[in-house]
Formats: sequence, structure tokens, C-alpha cells
Amino acid sequence: PGELAVLTFDLDDTLFPIGPVIGEADAAMVSAMRSLLPDPAAASMITEGALVDAMVALQRALAGRPITYTDLRVRAAADIFDQITWGGGPGEPSGAYGTNTPMSSAWAARSFGVWLTERNAAAARWMFPGAAASLRAIREKYPGVAIGAVTNGRGHPDD
Repeated sequence: PGELAVLTFDLDDTLFPIGPVIGEADAAMVSAMRSLLPDPAAASMITEGALVDAMVALQRALAGRPITYTDLRVRAAADIFDQITWGGGPGEPSGAYGTNTPMSSAWAARSFGVWLTERNAAAARWMFPGAAASLRAIREKYPGVAIGAVTNGRGHPDD
């Protein structure tokens, strides 16, 4: 057979189902966010729905300016912390892009670390049967192939 030089594919719904993977990662992030707030009433305001709403509100506020999913998730979490701490309506970004308080930004970054760890663990748990074996078979048949995943998640095209 001819040589295969490059093989690329999208991770989402190719190696694993994206819905449950992101769902489990979001649940872990929400739990991490709640753990940072000493007031149970305030912590209960943080839900997966609130996180999604904050992400949607931030996308609207950015009015088409590019943002990675990583930055979107971290900034949305910081907005939630700022709203709980300093007020503001539910789902409303706390201010102009990049104006979160240092505490909220640090808590959001810490919570995102939990999200990323769980996302990777969930991807391994949810991997489709045969996915890893298929990649190994391709590597055996085409030892020089460069295998890459296309993503709209952690990367930014300008980086």
C-alpha cells in the first residue's frame, strides 16, 4: 500500500463521546468552585447551568472577538466568583473583558485545573472500544505517519 504521511482527526465523538466527558469535567469544576467558598448559600449558587450561562453571556459580551474554550471557561468562572463576591446580575459578566479581581481569577484558574484533570480522566474512561487499538494498528501499518488531533479547545490559531 501507499505511504500515509499524516493522519488528523477531531477528538470529539471520534475517540470518545464528547457530551459525557465535558459533563463530568464541568461537574468537577463546579465542585471545585463551590469548595472555595466558605458560605454554603453562596456556594450553592454555583451550578453547571450557571457556568454555561456565564460562558454564553461572556461570548455575547465579546461580540465576536475570538476566545479559546479554555479562556472562556476560566473567565466565566471568574465572572461567577465576582458576581457572588461583589454582586451583579446572574449571567452578566462583571465588567469589561479581563477585568476580574485577582482573587476571582486565581480561583477560576485553580478550578479550571480541576476541570482539565477530570476532562483527561473522563476521556480515558469514555474512550470508544477499539479506538486505541485502531490507532496502534495504523501506527504498525504506517510507522512513519504523523498522527494529530484537530481541536477547538485548548489551542489558539494565533499561538
